[in-house]
Amino acid sequence: MLSSGDWYVHQLMRKIYKSDALPFTLSYDQYNKGINEVCAYSGQLQERVELQDLIDLIASDDPASRFQSGSRSIAIYPTKKVKITLDSVSMVKNGIVPANLADRVVGTVEWDIKSNYLYKNDLMLLDFLAKNKFKRPVYFVSPSSMSDAVDVDKYCYQEGFIYRFMPVKPDDRDFIKGVGSVNSEASYDILMNKCKWGNLNQPGVYVDRESYRNTMMPKQDFARLARKLTIEGKNDSAVKVCDYVQKIFPDNKVHFDYYMIQFVDVYYKAGAFDKGNKLATKLMQIYQQNTDYYLSLNPEFRSNYDEDLNEAYGFFNSMKQIADQYNQKAISQKVDKFMNERMGSMK
Repeated sequence: MLSSGDWYVHQLMRKIYKSDALPFTLSYDQYNKGINEVCAYSGQLQERVELQDLIDLIASDDPASRFQSGSRSIAIYPTKKVKITLDSVSMVKNGIVPANLADRVVGTVEWDIKSNYLYKNDLMLLDFLAKNKFKRPVYFVSPSSMSDAVDVDKYCYQEGFIYRFMPVKPDDRDFIKGVGSVNSEASYDILMNKCKWGNLNQPGVYVDRESYRNTMMPKQDFARLARKLTIEGKNDSAVKVCDYVQKIFPDNKVHFDYYMIQFVDVYYKAGAFDKGNKLATKLMQIYQQNTDYYLSLNPEFRSNYDEDLNEAYGFFNSMKQIADQYNQKAISQKVDKFMNERMGSMK
């Protein structure tokens, strides 16, 4: 990470254009090269402490907060259990927590540091979080990619393509370990109204491999948003999301794959059975054609496509379960017919 470099942390300590310097407890010099490159866990405390108190200890000159390793003086942290105590009322009043999530705001954010060592980038982030106390918004590209020092996915909410760290308890209805929950209001506005997709879906535009690859994550973000909308009973909005995904990422430009089955499930959940069946039929046609091709090959070449055949089998199995769950008999019967005809060859 860039933040493991002293020069990068030093830049964060300066006002740049209209952006104020980030707040830190440790001084400029305490982030110099060779200083606080690593802090060590001592295990002296088992109780949970304020993160700011932990940072204050590391920043202090108290000999009890350090130990000597040869010529190096290494800071220690006595516990892995940390918390940030907040005024939950002001979190909502000052707009730090969106109004639509006000009923989930918490007065204390707690987590456990997993590592026995804090490197400079870990220390910098913990220092900022302790001092900032959510006054400035904090976003992660992916909570699962964070270091062991900041295991906070339960406090993260998807907003478009990224995840906002907020003092808001997870929504058990859609929480996923590593990626948190979804703020449907913010995500809908970003993905449906603010994002610009250029001419990606236009007939005369070539989609290169890198652009093609970069459509995978947005489609997953759309799927999570659509699913959360059905959970909240906003079925009309969920259907619009599913329609929009197929408009901006059409099959003739960004080929429909296994993960498009998520949108079939959302259509069914939202009561849009005709649209769900139309997409299900399209996906089944794709996988039927692919499977017929794989099975037409000589056995000596077919083994090269075992993974593709397994994916096709998984698709039809999932499609069968979804169709049965929502009593879509016509789709279920089509799956049965195809599987009965191909089952022996696919084993």
